[in-house]
Amino acid sequence: MVSDPLRCAVLPNQTVECINAQAFLLGAVVGPGAPPPTRVPGLDHVDEVQVSKLRSCARRRGEVYCWGDGRNPRTPTAVAALPDVHDAVAIAVTSAATCVLHASHTLSCRLAGAAPVVVAAAPRVT
Repeated sequence: MVSDPLRCAVLPNQTVECINAQAFLLGAVVGPGAPPPTRVPGLDHVDEVQVSKLRSCARRRGEVYCWGDGRNPRTPTAVAALPDVHDAVAIAVTSAATCVLHASHTLSCRLAGAAPVVVAAAPRVT
């Protein structure tokens, strides 16, 4: 059984589509009547997408947009920007936290419902 049932991808047109891989792999949605992948509304020019069991996030032009209500990341209807994030160069998403690597080489993470915390400042490589 697939432990993390949601799979998302950044398409060549830089939009994001997601599919429930668990249902697909178990044969529940195979065939002509299978539902298509779901496009995440309102997102274009996406550089990266990360998925966890409870939430999903995409990085676009330095900003980070997340969806999933903590119970169902497969419902990309309430996409919201993380506040005060305008310089993201990479993201990581787990069931417990969303972390952002900033252009300033700092790493900030926020637990669900909490304010962001700067975790570390990475040394600059020249």
